Amino acid sequence: MGPDFHQLVHDFSDRSELAFSPQGSGESWEDTHRVHRARVILGIQFGQQRASHEFLRFLMEQEVLRAELDPFQGLSEELTTVAWFLSEHRVPADCDLFLRAKGANFDCHCGVDAEFVVSCGVSRLSEYLEQSGGESREKLLEFLEERKFSEELVESWRARLAARFETPWEEHDIDYRYRRLVNAGLHELADEVLDEWRAQAPDTWEELVALRYEHMKRGFYAEAAGFSRRILELHLSSDKEVAERGELTEALTLAGDFSGAMDSILDYHRDLKKIAGWWKVGYGREAARRAFLLAREDSPFAVQALQMGDAVMSKLTMCPPAIVELREEANFYCQCRKEA
Repeated sequence: MGPDFHQLVHDFSDRSELAFSPQGSGESWEDTHRVHRARVILGIQFGQQRASHEFLRFLMEQEVLRAELDPFQGLSEELTTVAWFLSEHRVPADCDLFLRAKGANFDCHCGVDAEFVVSCGVSRLSEYLEQSGGESREKLLEFLEERKFSEELVESWRARLAARFETPWEEHDIDYRYRRLVNAGLHELADEVLDEWRAQAPDTWEELVALRYEHMKRGFYAEAAGFSRRILELHLSSDKEVAERGELTEALTLAGDFSGAMDSILDYHRDLKKIAGWWKVGYGREAARRAFLLAREDSPFAVQALQMGDAVMSKLTMCPPAIVELREEANFYCQCRKEA
């Protein structure tokens, strides 16, 4: 059972509530209307009423703007979804927007299907470009020449995507339904789906990692730690075991279980040495970062965690500025507590 999809389309009748709205910078950057658009796009996908070309193009423009300016880059489910429904109108003039979407960031370059650009049909697009004098004409012609699209290829692609985007809500994988509800800010429904997912998930590495990730993302740190413990009971390679021990340490720290985090980080830093060249790769940097996370907290283990982080940090061939800043913050709090 899902939300009232028809109602979702009408939740935000004022387009100003759907327009791209960036706020903040760095780690605090966000598009404050992204959740609004996600809700409407979810309603468009699974509701019975199809949206107009003009409205879909508006939504697509906002999603492309977000992808272009989001410092975290990424390719959202919402962008590909609205792109599909826009492509169903087969308007040749949309080729510019689809090409812009594909070049919005690195993830979009890799993940947005090139066929969107020619989704109106190869011959129709060629005719349009012959009569077009737009700035992107040469770029589009070069794009077509490089890829050698055919009508058969585009129609085969359309058939594959139609099967994906026209699948009823209940037939989609449970993790897909969960993510879409979270993206749309429908957290009560998302929690119901998450409960169902937890109940039916097999004890495989892939499934448990996915569940641990989603719980961390939502701030359910104690539950995430539980999944990490279950993962560590599996037969893991040494590198996966070290990585998961780090995930457990971070989840316990953020959950406020500092004693458990300290026990975990002792095993974590001990086993880290089993990985050849650990100081040259991400394992070492993550081990230092997680030690400083624990050192930052008001716990009896802060000073010991700071010393452990310093020991790892001293061996690293390269330490990102963010970890150096975290170390300074942790050291400041340790000094304050010492003087208090």
